[in-house]
Order: sequence, then C-alpha cells, then structure tokens
Amino acid sequence: MIEQLNLWAAQDALLDALKDQAAFDVDGAGEVALGLGFPAEIQPEHVWIGGEAEGDLEAELTGPRPSAEIFRMPLFIFVQAADYEEARSRVKTLAAACESALETATFAAVVPSWRIPRYRLDAGTDGSNIQLCLELPVECRCW
Repeated sequence: MIEQLNLWAAQDALLDALKDQAAFDVDGAGEVALGLGFPAEIQPEHVWIGGEAEGDLEAELTGPRPSAEIFRMPLFIFVQAADYEEARSRVKTLAAACESALETATFAAVVPSWRIPRYRLDAGTDGSNIQLCLELPVECRCW
C-alpha cells in the first residue's frame, strides 16, 4: 500500500503543473529554478517541493467509505534580492503562480481537494542581499 501512496503522484503532478506556469520562465530564460526535494544549491529564485511529508492513510476494504489519504507536502518559495520590497514582490508573484499550479487539472487529477492551513515567511540576509523563504504546507486529501 505504501508504494501506491498518492503522495508520490501528487509530488510529480505538482512539479509538472509548476513547470507549466509562465511566471517561472521569465522571457524564456527559465530564471526560476524548480525542483523536488531540498536543493543541493539554492538559486536566487527557487521553488521546490520539499522531499519530506507527513500524513494519514486509511483503508477500508468493505463498507461505504473508500480508502482515504491526507498528507502535507511543503512547497518552498525562495527569493534573494537587493532589498526587502523587491524580494517581497517576487515572492508574491511566485506564490500566485504556485497557487495557480495547485488549481490546475494536472494537479486536480491526483489531488481533488487541498488547502494551505498555515504559512511561514522567513527572512534573512547573506550580507549583501535580502533573502525571503515562504513555506506553504499544502494539505492534500485524496480518496
């Protein structure tokens, strides 16, 4: 049963849906790095689906209720820019593109119901640039 978790298909579907978002391909340059799992090297603009997840799995072999799976997979949006306003503006743009990806038929084919129950915005600096990282734990419900 574990090898057939909807989690695996949801990660792949979300990555495919993200790749189709125009906001990640600035003037055809593909400037926003996209990935699955924590990146080995974080780029100045980077969106990735965390490799970690947590969830609940329920299966009923008989009865009126189908099998159900609820899990959270984190989606991270990282931006490095010269000032906070620029970084915040880019995070907002990329977050809107991520939300659009979650609303696509590609993702809905695997995850019919989702929500973001909370979010976390971290801010930092590398000494010369502002860095913002928005974490969106996408809660997925599949049956």
